[in-house]
Amino acid sequence: MAASGYSSSMLYRFAQNLVEETLTDTPITVLQGARQVGKSTLVRAVVADTGATVLSLDAAAAYNAARADPAAFVRQTRDLLVIDEVQRVPELMRAMKDAVEEDRRPGRFLVTGSANLLELPGTEESLAGRAETVVLYGLSQGELTGHREDFVDQVVGGNLEALQARRGTLSREDYLDIICAGSYPEPLGRSGSG
Repeated sequence: MAASGYSSSMLYRFAQNLVEETLTDTPITVLQGARQVGKSTLVRAVVADTGATVLSLDAAAAYNAARADPAAFVRQTRDLLVIDEVQRVPELMRAMKDAVEEDRRPGRFLVTGSANLLELPGTEESLAGRAETVVLYGLSQGELTGHREDFVDQVVGGNLEALQARRGTLSREDYLDIICAGSYPEPLGRSGSG
C-alpha cells in the first residue's frame, strides 16, 4: 500500500516551496497546522544549512526567556529566527510586530503554531501586512507516492477530458486502507501502516 516503507525523512512536503517563497518577500512567515502534522520537520528542511536560529517554546529555557522579555527574545539574531510553537507565548506576536516596524526586510521570522494565530488576542492587528500564513495539512497521497497531484488544477483549467481518461488501479479495499491509515506522519511511519 502507499504508506508502507514510509519515512518522514524521505518525503518532500509540497508546502516547502511556498514557505521558502514567503521567506523571500514577507517579514514573518507563519506555518500553521495541527499538532504532529510535520511542521517542525518541514521547518528543519527549509532552514537546513542556512544558519537560522531555531528555538522551540516546548523547551523550558526558550519558553522562560520568551516570557521574561519578548522584545529581547525576537531580537537575538539578525538572521532568520525560527520560533516553534509560538502560540505558547502570544506576547511574541507584538514583539515581532515592533521588530518588523524597525526592519521590514523579508525572512526575519519563521514561526510555527498549532493554534490559529489570528484568533489569539491582539494578534490580528500585529500580523496584518507583515505576515503570510502557510497551512500544513497531513501528508497527501501525492507526497506519500512522490508525485504532484493536479486534480484541482485540471478541474479549474477545464481539462475534464484528461480527467475522464485517467483510470485508477486501486480497489475499494485499497481506498479503505488509505482512508484508515490517515495522513499524520507518525502513525504512517509505524510498521504495518498502510
